[in-house]
Amino acid sequence: MKKNLLWEILITVVILIVSVPILILAETNKESKESVVQELLIQRIAEYCQKGDFDTAIKEANTYLEANPNNLEILMRLAECYISKLDLTLAEGTAKKALGLYPDNASALRTMALVHKRQFEAGKDDELKRKSLNLAQDEIEKSLRGDPNDSWAQAAAAQIYFYQSNKPKALKAIEAALKLDPQNDYIKGINKQIQSMP
Repeated sequence: MKKNLLWEILITVVILIVSVPILILAETNKESKESVVQELLIQRIAEYCQKGDFDTAIKEANTYLEANPNNLEILMRLAECYISKLDLTLAEGTAKKALGLYPDNASALRTMALVHKRQFEAGKDDELKRKSLNLAQDEIEKSLRGDPNDSWAQAAAAQIYFYQSNKPKALKAIEAALKLDPQNDYIKGINKQIQSMP
């Protein structure tokens, strides 16, 4: 009786030893596959946006989010599509969802700052414009505290400071952005704008 029990325990241990690595490998492959799918989708969204086909980019992002509603990367890309399309209500709602899920995430804060910066740029009412710009400043500064090496956040900060007529801060931010990404034409364009400040 003891021999049979010992054999059963031994067989169970062997099965566990063999099956655990297989299960881990299967889970790792699933995560790798999901990561590849996400990266391909991000590339497609970027391509659609470059062509100005925001509706297709938005449709693809929303389709993916139906199965993966808490995916930060796709939520941010979706918010950026809405910003580009000037659908600032949906952009803000999407960015708020990302921030609600990941409140201290530097990229989510940057995306929300971009929404508020765009609201400032598109605004008509001076009070709302001022409020949007102040929100954008708070969010971009929080973003940069979380990730000071984000060239896009540095460039956005430079633009926000430009709009506030704060040339010293604008110069500091754009210099940081150029140091991080010296060949970026978008950042170079912002630099020209800031250099022209009185």
